[in-house]
Amino acid sequence: MASKNLILSPEELSDIKAWLPSQEQADAIFNEGKPMRKVLVTGGTGLVGRHLQEIMPDATYVSSKDADLTDYDSAWGLFHGKDIDTVVHLAARVGGIQANIDNQVQFYEDNIRINTNVVSAARECAIPNLIAMLSTCIYPNDFCEDQYPINELDLEEGPPAESNYGYGVAKRAMYSHIKLCREKLRFNYSCLIPCNLYGKYDNFDLQTCHYVPALLKRIIQAKQQGLKKIVLWGTGEPLRQFMYAGDLAKFIKICVSHEICQDLNVATPEIKSIREIAEIALKACDAQDLEIEWDTSKPDGQFRKDVTARQLEVVFPSMMYELLEYGLRDVYMYLMENEND
Repeated sequence: MASKNLILSPEELSDIKAWLPSQEQADAIFNEGKPMRKVLVTGGTGLVGRHLQEIMPDATYVSSKDADLTDYDSAWGLFHGKDIDTVVHLAARVGGIQANIDNQVQFYEDNIRINTNVVSAARECAIPNLIAMLSTCIYPNDFCEDQYPINELDLEEGPPAESNYGYGVAKRAMYSHIKLCREKLRFNYSCLIPCNLYGKYDNFDLQTCHYVPALLKRIIQAKQQGLKKIVLWGTGEPLRQFMYAGDLAKFIKICVSHEICQDLNVATPEIKSIREIAEIALKACDAQDLEIEWDTSKPDGQFRKDVTARQLEVVFPSMMYELLEYGLRDVYMYLMENEND
């Protein structure tokens, strides 16, 4: 594979924003297409699901309170006899790096059941369209430096990272299941493969959450308690792409309304180290005076897993992303306004 490094400078990011369309142009493209389909969204009260609710209010949103998707009969009951022509499958058992390391078997078993049940039940109920979420953590972990960023054809070139092996293998199984339904049975089923996500509807429980919500929560707590530093895991050296969850929600709506059926990476062009992300977050939270202490006894996780979204740009060249600094600021302000909820 011949790929070039896509770690962009601030100047290059400014150049990207310069050729992106205006908000009016983007809104016009976003609202084009066929009338909205009859959509059911699993994981409808999670991070991406709640953003989808804001822009697809007529869809049906279900959560674990409505159905236990680890049970096939429960999944089948969501679809059988219902007026649904499209499933957006967001439901999953997820967690941060330590939760993945400590619960490999449970993450594998729960996700393999959820995904197999949803795809099988949708197929057996003859639902023609399905879009499922994967994650860039399912990509191989042993590429050479010059092979990044990763493209969609690299998915099966090696095993996923050991730190999230159970979750990654379960998600890969769903990818294969959907590919077979599409190629052998002609269902309009596909996968989107987003990079790391963050947003105002994230899980902010420090025991189970991902990096960005944990980072923002620690900064807020340090400010409230008058501390001089925060402690973060690892060395700060790994590279990550973080995309605002609302941007993914917008692209899901585009895929639904335009009947796009293609397995696609969805990722911002911003690729930054964990340390750089922490420094951006301090600025976004008006906390530049806080120091960062790196606890190198804790794991770093996968060093890099950045992907290219060039195939997406072919399908929808006007896709726009929230810059990380602005997105983190939005989430910080939301948390401060809703801290008692």
